[in-house]
Amino acid sequence: MHLFCLTLLPMLLAALFTMIGGERLAVREIEDRIPADREKLIDFSFLCQQELSRLNILYHNGLDGIVEMYELHGADDTDELVRGNSFAVKSIYVFNRRKKLYESRVFGAGSASVPKVGIEKKVSPMRSKRAYIFPISIFDEAAEDAEGAEGVNGWRDFPDGLHCLYWRLMADGRLIVLVVNKSELEDTINKHFQEWLTKPMAPLVESGQYFTIESGADQIVVDHRADGQRGAAAIMIPVGTKLWDWRVLAWDGVSVRKSYDLLVVTLASLLGIFFLVVGLFLYLQQKRAIALARKRVSFVNQVSHELGSPLTNMTLNLDLAVDLLDSDPAGARRRMGVISQEVARLNRMVANVLTFSQQDRGVLELHVESVVPDALLSELVDSFRPALERRKLEVEVEYGAGVDFSIDCDSDALLQIVANLISNVEKYAYSGRWMAVRTSCDDEFYRVSVVDRGPGIPVDAHERVFQSFERVENSVSEGSSGTGLGLSIARDLAIKLGGALRVIEVDEGCHVELLLPIDGGEML
Repeated sequence: MHLFCLTLLPMLLAALFTMIGGERLAVREIEDRIPADREKLIDFSFLCQQELSRLNILYHNGLDGIVEMYELHGADDTDELVRGNSFAVKSIYVFNRRKKLYESRVFGAGSASVPKVGIEKKVSPMRSKRAYIFPISIFDEAAEDAEGAEGVNGWRDFPDGLHCLYWRLMADGRLIVLVVNKSELEDTINKHFQEWLTKPMAPLVESGQYFTIESGADQIVVDHRADGQRGAAAIMIPVGTKLWDWRVLAWDGVSVRKSYDLLVVTLASLLGIFFLVVGLFLYLQQKRAIALARKRVSFVNQVSHELGSPLTNMTLNLDLAVDLLDSDPAGARRRMGVISQEVARLNRMVANVLTFSQQDRGVLELHVESVVPDALLSELVDSFRPALERRKLEVEVEYGAGVDFSIDCDSDALLQIVANLISNVEKYAYSGRWMAVRTSCDDEFYRVSVVDRGPGIPVDAHERVFQSFERVENSVSEGSSGTGLGLSIARDLAIKLGGALRVIEVDEGCHVELLLPIDGGEML
């Protein structure tokens, strides 16, 4: 972490600030105007017009129903009908054929705010100022227009702008007038439209159109605009009937795109990449130097310890053998056997160190010759038997290739590979009390398998164990010595021989397999 903060972090920050600053300097915002989709808006307006016309017919039918209810059942039942529906009717006036007020009824509270209705020359001037006055000629004109029909109807606006009058001239000459509260009626219609519009306006919303729907009183029923679109509309389509005056307003869309100065972006990017590459180079160089120094120190310590262990055992057993030489010749021979095993172990360690050193310097050379691999491995396993028996390891061998089979390879390299595999079993897998060495061959490869029943190698470490100085720690191997070079050297030698060394996944223990090409070719 300290190394990262000293080398890579400052360069990363410099690269980041350079690129951010370059982006800010290079950016240019360009607005593109997207015209409103007139075809979709016209289709939508047509649907709105159809719905308004339908509502207009329904509302007229409703008002005619109120008139007919009054005709059949009188004002009381009409009052109940009006209260139970959203007609916004506030009062009813009935004038007989002599143009005189026959009956009036205010529905609901607040009768003082409801406009009055009168007939020309039938009300006083003072009263006429607070009422809508129908001209007497309406009776004659309506009668002529009817031409024998059941009645004629129409609309009149009240001067206060808050009410309107629906009138109907009956066949018997009576005039029936309904006073309608326009505000309440518009609220009812607006509420219906807000629910009804969900499906018709879906194509507009999906295509990204910006629009509003406004009623005749400049009341916005639906507002689907962006925050900045509050100016004059690009399109206005009137929609409505004689009763309702609506309009659909649409605005052009605005797309803001960013453009960059290519020269500024290029210079900032190159400078940022330069800082990043320099920082990464310095970080990797320092990290590699520190890791190399640590490995060298660790390697020297481990090799010193590894070499010291067999030398100590050799010295101890030699002293004991000398003491027992006269009194216990058999014991002295056993001690000399231990010394011989330690010498072989010391030779393997020195061979590994020399091989690693030659590989590190790139001067390792192999001497390929025709050998009988099974014969070589038989002698190798026999040399390990005393040490394996001391570990109470049962050894099972199966030489499937046979003494008549030979391949071209470096015998020392082959022995060093297998010796490292057996040595690992001796050190780390003796708890399994069993080891097998098997050989076989086919048309392509000569195979050597070393199998044990020890703690095994985790699946995620099957490749990692072949790295230099790598050891898989577990409860069995704790306290076991080793430089961590054996498997790394073994794989490198196998590759140089044109073969491969791999860990095969098994349910119990560990299975390591060496493959060598019979024809000496390279493996893919």
